[in-house]
Amino acid sequence: NYGTITSTSATSGGTPSSIIDNSGTYYAIWKVTSRTAPYYLTATSSNGLAWTPGNATTDSTTTLSQLLFVSGTFVAFGSGSSLNTSTNTTTTWGLVAQGTNLDKLTFSKPITVSGQNFAFSKGAYNGQAYVGIGASGALESTDATNWSKVDLSNAMSANSQCNDSTGTTAFACTTTVGIAAALNGGPFVIVSGVGGQGAESPDGINWVTSHL
Repeated sequence: NYGTITSTSATSGGTPSSIIDNSGTYYAIWKVTSRTAPYYLTATSSNGLAWTPGNATTDSTTTLSQLLFVSGTFVAFGSGSSLNTSTNTTTTWGLVAQGTNLDKLTFSKPITVSGQNFAFSKGAYNGQAYVGIGASGALESTDATNWSKVDLSNAMSANSQCNDSTGTTAFACTTTVGIAAALNGGPFVIVSGVGGQGAESPDGINWVTSHL
């Protein structure tokens, strides 16, 4: 029992959504739950208990969900959203933040593919490619900047399919437990929250069913 994870800033609120250990220092992306700005997105710790907040934003819709450290660069998967007051609808999109300093991450523009928005909940890297997953499916990239939609239709069962805005089953639902990858070009595995259904791929592009 290592105790309760706390923040050294009384105003930051929230809990770490993803933590990595790099050379004895813990790095976390902080899931915002405080109701007043600033909202802290990153934090560091020397013992894993007391955390010092880093990046702060006044935008309460930005969320970082998965943190990786790749070749000296932090890569964080997340999402953002905005409300169109004229139609009272909310649009959510994927974001990927990168940087060699966790407190000075550069955020991508909203990630869209073929006009669809994607909000990342998890991500993985296998030494050659990135795969990010979310409620709208999966995306693949070799540089974490340019993304392509991944076809999971042959890998995920029919009861794993999500509906698009018209109610039509259109893409594999990957609001999942998680995704993992073996380094040095190893395979990716997506673990689904639907009856143990999953998918695996050698390259992040071609997927088959994984019977977990």
